[in-house]
Amino acid sequence: MADEMERDRGVIILQRWYRKVLSRRKLQRFIFDELMKREDENHTGVELFKIGLKIQKFFISGIDTMRLRQFCTSVIESMNTSNVKSWYVSVALDKTHSVQWIKQVKWMLLLSGKSLYKLKPGMPRDDQYIETFLSIIVLLTDCTLWKLTEKGGTALKPTLIKLCSSFSNHLIENNLFIYLKDILLSGLAHPRIKFNKNSFGAALGIRLISINGFDNKSLIPFIKCILTIPAVIYHLNLLSHEMLDNLKKYKFFSSCISILKDDVNSIIKDKDKTEILALMSNLMHLQSLDDGCDVQDSIEIYLLLLSFINKKKSKTTTTTTWHLMFGWINKLNDKRLLDCLPHLKKQLSLLWRSSWTSKIFEPLFCIKRTEEGEGGEKKASSRSLSVRKLFSSSAANNKMADRDIKLILRATYLYTQLISVLPQMTSEILIGLSSDGLFCSRLCYFMLDVLNIDNKKLTADMLNDTQLMSVLSLLCETANYFLSVLDDNELYEVQEYFTQYQLGRITIFLNNLIFYCIWEQETLYTPIIESTRPCLILLLQRNQRRSFVPQDFLLIRQLKPSKFVAQWKSLNPKSVILLQTLPHTIPHNTRVEIFYEYINNDKAMLGIGCAHNHTPAAYITIHRSRLLEDGYNHLGLVSTAHFKGVIRVKFINEQGLDEAGIDEMGVFKEFLEEIVKIAFNPSMGLFKANSEGALYPSPTSECHENHLQIFEFLGRILGKAVYEGIVLDLPFCIFFLHYLTSQSHGILYSSLDELHTLDPELSKSLHFIKHYDGDVSDLCLTFSYEENFLGKLVTHELIPGGSAIPVTSENKISYVHKLAHYKLSTQIKDQTEAFVRGFQSIISPIWMEMFTAREFQRVISGVDTDIDIDELRKCTKYYGGYHDRHRVIQWLWDVLKNDFTTEQRSSFLKFVTSCSRQPLLGFETLDPPFSIRRVDTPSEEEAIHVAGIVRTLFGVRTHKDRLPTSSTCFNLLKLPDYNKKSVLKEKLLQSITSNAGFELS
Repeated sequence: MADEMERDRGVIILQRWYRKVLSRRKLQRFIFDELMKREDENHTGVELFKIGLKIQKFFISGIDTMRLRQFCTSVIESMNTSNVKSWYVSVALDKTHSVQWIKQVKWMLLLSGKSLYKLKPGMPRDDQYIETFLSIIVLLTDCTLWKLTEKGGTALKPTLIKLCSSFSNHLIENNLFIYLKDILLSGLAHPRIKFNKNSFGAALGIRLISINGFDNKSLIPFIKCILTIPAVIYHLNLLSHEMLDNLKKYKFFSSCISILKDDVNSIIKDKDKTEILALMSNLMHLQSLDDGCDVQDSIEIYLLLLSFINKKKSKTTTTTTWHLMFGWINKLNDKRLLDCLPHLKKQLSLLWRSSWTSKIFEPLFCIKRTEEGEGGEKKASSRSLSVRKLFSSSAANNKMADRDIKLILRATYLYTQLISVLPQMTSEILIGLSSDGLFCSRLCYFMLDVLNIDNKKLTADMLNDTQLMSVLSLLCETANYFLSVLDDNELYEVQEYFTQYQLGRITIFLNNLIFYCIWEQETLYTPIIESTRPCLILLLQRNQRRSFVPQDFLLIRQLKPSKFVAQWKSLNPKSVILLQTLPHTIPHNTRVEIFYEYINNDKAMLGIGCAHNHTPAAYITIHRSRLLEDGYNHLGLVSTAHFKGVIRVKFINEQGLDEAGIDEMGVFKEFLEEIVKIAFNPSMGLFKANSEGALYPSPTSECHENHLQIFEFLGRILGKAVYEGIVLDLPFCIFFLHYLTSQSHGILYSSLDELHTLDPELSKSLHFIKHYDGDVSDLCLTFSYEENFLGKLVTHELIPGGSAIPVTSENKISYVHKLAHYKLSTQIKDQTEAFVRGFQSIISPIWMEMFTAREFQRVISGVDTDIDIDELRKCTKYYGGYHDRHRVIQWLWDVLKNDFTTEQRSSFLKFVTSCSRQPLLGFETLDPPFSIRRVDTPSEEEAIHVAGIVRTLFGVRTHKDRLPTSSTCFNLLKLPDYNKKSVLKEKLLQSITSNAGFELS
């Protein structure tokens, strides 16, 4: 009981004391408010000091912040009066109050700094508080702003400077920069920042560190808090050049680098990845504005910061957010960092502009190219490089100081690390670096003629040299962007940035390097392959258009075709990867062999051709008078498996009678050939031909009913021909073959590069516009294209509202690329997709990956070379009494080999096989084999045929005047037994030039 009474008594005492404190504070606030209301008379400095003592006693953050602002405002106003006694700082000279005054100033400054925390710039009320608190901090830490130093107070200045320095140190030691960082983040996290020049300069706190002479004690918290704010130097550069000049004067950047060299770990250990990136970006921006800094040391610091970003492991969370530079990341604690990223992105973009790269890569831009390879080789630009030039060492032994070489190596390594750390900015970085072709050109010269890399032996040590591989990677990735925008004239004729000699050297080196990474190493060097292969592929594509490296130079001699095929069949990983990555290093015929092996495996899986055929043969009847219609009706809806299987064809002739004969693929081959002749003939309206006779889908094909279904059917027909190894004389435009083989163009592909294969005149016109030096608006063009469609002039807009948007010098590049894209892609998009869909239902895109578009044309149509008559003779079978030593046969081969021209030999091959080109793998693969039958009298085949019976009865022809005929479905030549070589030659020429074929057989 006594304890309870004692406890109650204690509670009453505490309550009484607390009420007393509240009453006293209430009274003090009342007195303070009354004193501050005396606006009609000015307070003296001492009076302000005493008023300050009162607020010190009752101040509670949040409750009395407004009173603190009132007091600070009065102090500021007192400093602007002309009356010495009114100056608040005059109290410092009064020995009676000086000590207390110093404590009061420190208290007021610190509370002003803390009161900035959580204020929001841009809000009217908060802006008033921010302005007052920042002003008092600036005013009381910089004695040069005090009138006291002007009126006979010069002698006091050293003492006052020390006093201000102590105020500044007090603020820094008590974490003022943390509060400044908070308000800066709040003000910068907007599309338009919420600071003006004065408030931003004050919020940075640069005056505080300048008072102390930028010593380490001041700089470390500044670096930790202020320089880790995204784009803070970027905004400073926009708002206050004077402050930046002051930083340069005191070698601020060099001091920061020195501090980071000594203690970078403690400075960034608690920082987020975004803050570390901001620190690096701010330092780089400072360096770009300061010409007197050491580049080597700064690069090492940047690399160190990037390594910290890579090492930062995010804690596993269920919430993620999108980061403009890093992609998807765990949600940040401070959303304001994300809101600042657009400004940071702008600042980072300065790092790949020429003004910055010329500074960090200064030795690279000082290189002077020697004449050989630049001038001498340019004269030989129209010819492929010779063996001696491609494999000889560099003409000039270029000397460069070791320090400069090291600087370039480290600088390129820096940019490869930037690309690695900032995946969302990779394209922007590479485009920025490659926009000035001089950078790519100099880097290529550095690799080839300074480092002489293509004449060094490939070793594992070279692959593991991160700096060397970084140079190569950066060269390949920037060159990939830059070369893609050069047209043929710029690349092959002007050669302002790269000579063909350089392109040849780098192509062969990359080819050998990637092969070495795949074939010679136990561990696959994936990063090296991924960074260099796209550039190699681009160079190879350009090389196909105009050769600067002979194709044979790209073959790997140590690869034995038969051994490689055996390894591929056994699923050897290296052979599979090599075939996918560098198919051009394997002979074309070997790849064709592998292609047909793919098909054979597919047939085996479907059971085609085996005893237990899973897909029974399909039997169709085709009227010759409506071949395309019947073919589509019978096969248009057939399943893929049945389409790949055996298809037996019976023809109905024009008289409505069944044609004799059993289809053992010969009749089906004729069916394919005939349907191709009809459907792909430009007069049919489904396909058009360019000036060289190459085919592509017709934009006006929609005049046919169900034209897209017909395109899909024709795609399957072509696929079936390739599937069965039947060569067809169908030349396609290269751009269309790219779609057919699903060769990805990538983001850097430009339709303008291939427009000449469709419309050479339009291509020439667009290149004229691209390089036109005058005012393009004088040409009166708009973003639209007009064409004649079935007798009507139709306008196609290249962009929405394009017919009303004029083409100017500023947008002409966009115009030429959009028009080229329209012609090659948009205009025939539906037809192309339908045809490709049909074709790839038979021929898998995976099977075609090993061929370029031009190489796959050879798979479709055979080899475009002079026919090897000797090989054809070896593979020929004879019937009806003919044999290889028969005089007519010997005359035939002699005429073909020695009397016929190349064109006539091609015409002969087309006459007997329906295709003017020989099979890819030689005539031994011709199925059925080429055969020659003697015809003196009507054969049984002819006797059965009505036309043959009529000819026999009426003796229309004798063996003397009869023309040679052919059955292309059987690859058969029906050759009369002529009694003179001259007659044979005459009749054979007459047959092949009049396109006589099946109809005469």
